[in-house]
Order: sequence, then structure tokens, then C-alpha cells
Amino acid sequence: MRRALASYAVEDLPAPPNYSLQLSRGEGADSHKLRFLHRAHIGVIRTRWRSRALRGLLNYLNEFLPRPDGLLQAQALALVKDGRAYLVPRPLEVWLELLSSPLHRAGFQFVDLQTVLVDLGARELVVPELQLEVDAQALPDMHRSEGGAREPAPVAPGRYPIEAWAFFEREGRAPSAQSTLLQLFESTNNAFDFGVPETLRALAPFAAALRVSNIGSPRYDDSLPAKIAALAAR
Repeated sequence: MRRALASYAVEDLPAPPNYSLQLSRGEGADSHKLRFLHRAHIGVIRTRWRSRALRGLLNYLNEFLPRPDGLLQAQALALVKDGRAYLVPRPLEVWLELLSSPLHRAGFQFVDLQTVLVDLGARELVVPELQLEVDAQALPDMHRSEGGAREPAPVAPGRYPIEAWAFFEREGRAPSAQSTLLQLFESTNNAFDFGVPETLRALAPFAAALRVSNIGSPRYDDSLPAKIAALAAR
């Protein structure tokens, strides 16, 4: 990784270990070995794809560079199935160990981004290309053609129509158009870049056309993977 990102290396800087990558021997998604990426103490990638673990780290580092203009940045965890995107609450990543296998079996793959990029007008999730200068020869496994049935292929850069956005249940608040709009607005990171009134005006038609779902309380129970999988069943 140091060779791959040599142009960004800084000598003798006591930086904290923000990311840690754990790779294992064995190739392909059918390997029994798991690969992990941790951000501080939180696991953000749990995969059998060596290439996904490597690319995922680069995706997270890529977010320190300027993001594409004109896109809403949202705190959500994105999944893709059959070319369509589903957004769920970001805190679910703390249960990645419990969610990954059942969701992979259901055909979902996680989008390895810290911040979700949304084109409100097109109602699409945008997975950007890498802007980092990477020495690809130093990371041959990142471009390895893998295959297997245990886990769907990593999500490639591109645009994915957003089918549903799920939120935790809010006690004492009945769902309404206004509460849905508020939840969407509270999930944004860069609303003030566009202006609050402008963001709300752009979110209103997006929210009206979007299927917003409730996946219960912000606590894990055994029904949670099925609730998430059901987002693609309607």
C-alpha cells in the first residue's frame, strides 16, 4: 500500500492508525478466509473478496479529496442489488458481522463509501471513480478477476437508481411527508453548501417519489437482515 500511494507518503509523521487492513491468503470470493477493513475501532468492510478490501480502503481514502460538485452528501449505508440501490441507517455498520452473510446470500453488496453521494434530480446513487494517484502495479490483486457464489461482486463505479431509503423508527412521531423530508434533510452533510431552502426544495420531489421504509428501532434483533432484504421485494 505504501508503494501504491507513494506520492502521498509523508515521512516521520506520527499519524494515528485511522485505517487498518487485514488480508489473508487465498484468492477469489470462494475462499473461506475473510478480509477486513477497520476505521478506528469500527469494522467497515467484511469480505471474501481480496480486491474489494483493497479497493474499499482506496475508496475511503479517496473521500479526503474534493467530491464531485452538485451531489448531495448523505450519512447512510448503501447497498446494491441487481443494479439498484437501497439506503439504510449508517449506524448499522456496527453490526456488519451479523448482517454481511445474510445480506450477501440475499444478493446485496455493500457500497464501500463513508459518505453516500446522491443525484437528487435523477434519484441515483453515484459511486465515483477513484481520483487518487495509485500505482496499480503495486496492487495487482485490486484488479484481479475473481468469482464465486458466496458473496456478490464488489460494486463498481457508476450510477444506481435508488429504490428505497430506510430509517429507524421514531418513537412518538407518526410518519408523514413532513417527517420524511426532515429525516432526509437530517441525513445530509452538505445542505449548507447549497443553502437550506434550496436543499429542502430539491428534497421535496425526491422524497415524494421515493419509497421510504421503517426498519424498526435502532437495536439489533434477528429480524433485521430480513427487514433490509425486504426493501428489494416490493
